[in-house]
Amino acid sequence: MIWKGGGFCYFYMAEIMKLNLSKEDDMQIIDIEGELDIKTSEKMEKSIISILENEKKIILLMDKCSYISTEGLKSLLLIAKQIKKAGAKGVICGLIDEVREVIEITGFDIILKCCNNLQEAIQLIKEEKNA
Repeated sequence: MIWKGGGFCYFYMAEIMKLNLSKEDDMQIIDIEGELDIKTSEKMEKSIISILENEKKIILLMDKCSYISTEGLKSLLLIAKQIKKAGAKGVICGLIDEVREVIEITGFDIILKCCNNLQEAIQLIKEEKNA
């Protein structure tokens, strides 16, 4: 289900995962809330890939993502490939400690740049734009 209004879109997935969309300048911020697992990862992946059709600067804000499984990692990998294929820029930010540990152990922090918070992610994309 997709609801649009008030300058943002809201994707609702089986009461387990929410994607809240907002804009900062020309950057699409995707606030991922809930668990990224076998039940939610494919829908999240398809939603973000569809967003990439119109957006070239994506920030995945994951401070409300409480869990990530191997299926979630697979979805992040496919999203990263799509970002690269589209010539877009993508950053992950706001990871909680447990999710950050999984991202770092698996090397996904090399595939997609990671920042501590949203402000750092915005600044990183702005700096890449000027480089």
